[in-house]
Amino acid sequence: MVTSPWRTWLSTSVLSPTAEAYQIVLQRGGYSAPHASAYLHAVGHFAHWFTDEHLTLQELNEAVVHRTTARHRV
Repeated sequence: MVTSPWRTWLSTSVLSPTAEAYQIVLQRGGYSAPHASAYLHAVGHFAHWFTDEHLTLQELNEAVVHRTTARHRV
């Protein structure tokens, strides 16, 4: 089985302890599997960036989120 890069990024980041809980929230919220997967992909990508920036959870705030979204506008 091939693991998606974003799953690896998420599972090896400081955000990994919350990944399963987030997936449960999405399921309980009624998100379809494709939509839930898209949101998890986005979080995995954020986790990759967060790790590359050598940030800690204590540094996670609105400014950090703004910085990553400003660089990755779609």
